[in-house]
Amino acid sequence: SLIIIIIIIIIIIIIIIIMIIVTIILIVIIMMIIIIIIIIIIIIIIIIITIIITIIIIIIIIIIIIIIIVTLSSMDNEDN
Repeated sequence: SLIIIIIIIIIIIIIIIIMIIVTIILIVIIMMIIIIIIIIIIIIIIIIITIIITIIIIIIIIIIIIIIIVTLSSMDNEDN
């Protein structure tokens, strides 16, 4: 009967080890997924920020051009 008890204990230990390994693997997979999601979010945020910055720069350039045109035309009018 001692052999049966030893076998049962060994089986239990093996099951526990397998469960631990499986949970570790699951935790690692979940962490990887979380890291990937975070990286994707950061990339999206960077893209949005660059788009906003380029739009602002374009608007500023347009405003500057309009101001230049207006002042030039007013100078022309003064000349006339």
